[in-house]
Amino acid sequence: MNRLLVLTLSAVLCACAGIKKNFAPADPLTADDHFRLAAAFEAHGLPNDALKHYQRAAKLNPSNAEVFVALGNLKFRQGDYLAAEDEYQRALDRSPFHAGAQNNLALSYLAQNKKLKEAELLAKSALRQNGALRPYVLDTLSHIYEKEGRLPEARIAAQQASEAAAQHGITLPLKLGAL
Repeated sequence: MNRLLVLTLSAVLCACAGIKKNFAPADPLTADDHFRLAAAFEAHGLPNDALKHYQRAAKLNPSNAEVFVALGNLKFRQGDYLAAEDEYQRALDRSPFHAGAQNNLALSYLAQNKKLKEAELLAKSALRQNGALRPYVLDTLSHIYEKEGRLPEARIAAQQASEAAAQHGITLPLKLGAL
């Protein structure tokens, strides 16, 4: 009888050991937790850790456009403009009038020197929302115009960006070229 009990317990333990290999505990963190962790990692110069948590946040909450904007921003800063473009497009698929995604997609096109007309349309759409991003969007427009050789329009947009930035207490990056 004892031998049968020992054999039965051994079989159960072996079966449990096999199950444990296939069992993954549930993630105790929410999508928002992963998003905040990613932002913290990014702020501390740990882009690989940030990427991992942004991707987890996107998996847990695939409808959140902000996660895809953040992924795009991270990839843009790493110089992967094509991947950034894809992430901004994913954000716009979820929120078609997301001013940040529109402006940043325009910037990714600008960085790749492609689709400048579409970049202009995206920036103008973001500008119509007249939100807190106004100085940045005007700055983007000035760069688009400059790249297209439309210097009078570039100067006007740059001046408007500077004025809007001053109103919001924002310092925009220096222009790459003299307008």
